[in-house]
Amino acid sequence: AGTGLDDIEGAAEDEAEEEEYGMKSRGRQRKLDWKTEFLVYCFYTRCNISMRRTAALFGIKATLVHDIVYAWANILCITLRQFFPVPTRSQM
Repeated sequence: AGTGLDDIEGAAEDEAEEEEYGMKSRGRQRKLDWKTEFLVYCFYTRCNISMRRTAALFGIKATLVHDIVYAWANILCITLRQFFPVPTRSQM
């Protein structure tokens, strides 16, 4: 086992490497990975299950289900708008 200084230096090197390659995460540490979050979103929207029941299925809080659903709805709205633009009146 090394000293605490070794641990600090290793963490600083890892952080510098993340910044160099653009891998620096923003915000807080996520409890679920993005695939599981998308599955939570799909269960809630497609299966018409309440937030409480969805939270119980995944072992998370209902407020986290709300945050996940809200975030994925916004992400999909922005992303899909680029692929399927709404025509203007003059284009119709």
